Amino acid sequence: LQAAWIVGLVCALVGGSPGSINGSAGALAAVTTNFVSKEVDAHGHTTYTGLVQLFWSVILASVLMLLGAALRMGKLCCLIPATVVIGFCNGLGWVIGHAQLAWFQDDQGKFLEGDVLYLSLVLCAVTCVVMQTCVSLRLRGVPGALLGILASCVLEFAIFRPVLGKSTLTIRDKSVLD
Repeated sequence: LQAAWIVGLVCALVGGSPGSINGSAGALAAVTTNFVSKEVDAHGHTTYTGLVQLFWSVILASVLMLLGAALRMGKLCCLIPATVVIGFCNGLGWVIGHAQLAWFQDDQGKFLEGDVLYLSLVLCAVTCVVMQTCVSLRLRGVPGALLGILASCVLEFAIFRPVLGKSTLTIRDKSVLD
């Protein structure tokens, strides 16, 4: 996530469109998740490896983006065949989708079961419905993804936890930072 917001900030400052900021940040987050790994030794001490490599790869990618913009290389994108663009986007969508499976797994890599699984699926469905509703209503300037996240947070913290006494996995539960 740290790398994604840095790339998003660079895109925003250099004049990227909202789609490019969202797309590059999401794709980068999905692809670079394997840079950082968590290792626990026999004494229970946790160390994280790969943070330095992740930092420098994001800096290098940002420099390459700025260099490409300065040399006006964006106009060369019209030379890329549509089939290549479609294949790349499909592959990237698969990678991003596959990365989301971790939210349906526990610490041991087993898929969730019971109420936690059902509540997680409800949150996903609510988010999708809110996002599609924003698109269907053609609400200009209203970010459907943000409204979906807000709706899911309200559902989690106003209904699931206090009323049902159940909770789903949160970023705190899945974070590599203790």
